[in-house]
Amino acid sequence: MKRIAIFGGTFNPFHNAHFEVLEAVSKSNLADEILLMPTKLPPHKQCDFLADETHRLKMCALAAQHFANVTACDMELKMQGKSYTFNTVSELKRSSDSEILFVCGGDMITTFNRWYRYEELLKMMGIIAVRRKGTDNEEFDKAVEFLKAKGGKVFVLEITPAEISSSEIRQMKFDDMKKHIPAFIAEYISENGLYGGEQYAK
Repeated sequence: MKRIAIFGGTFNPFHNAHFEVLEAVSKSNLADEILLMPTKLPPHKQCDFLADETHRLKMCALAAQHFANVTACDMELKMQGKSYTFNTVSELKRSSDSEILFVCGGDMITTFNRWYRYEELLKMMGIIAVRRKGTDNEEFDKAVEFLKAKGGKVFVLEITPAEISSSEIRQMKFDDMKKHIPAFIAEYISENGLYGGEQYAK
């Protein structure tokens, strides 16, 4: 059976840590196809600024071009309301008989038990848990064991992606921002005057 992995996030902007996780999942052979899926409205956090979804999807599309098995997907952008993973996976399963996996960073895996309808989610999909730098290892391991005990299928990827968040990057001047985002993303941000307007334009 084909395996499809969902790598979701606001990607606001898409940065080096996102790219490193995407590269690790792509090389892991855990999934045949990876859907890089920008969130319409994140249910668990508030953003100081959320770039237009057209731009966030385009950044994902630019990143996807670097991998043979990655596709930028606008499924959540087309859905109404907050982007709950349960609704996304339910929709995907209606259109595909593939096995579904969901990529979770260390911060997300430790709060998975508070996600909307999480016990049902565990029956609908597997999880690729990425141990991020800065994650409490004991807390991460406990969360993985808890989800497995609940019947979840969890695969752990041991990588150390760059320790940076999109919110931190958005507060930076462009010259500093460029150190934390792929060059092709920096070029796109500059060309479109994102995250600061004209000060970033060439």
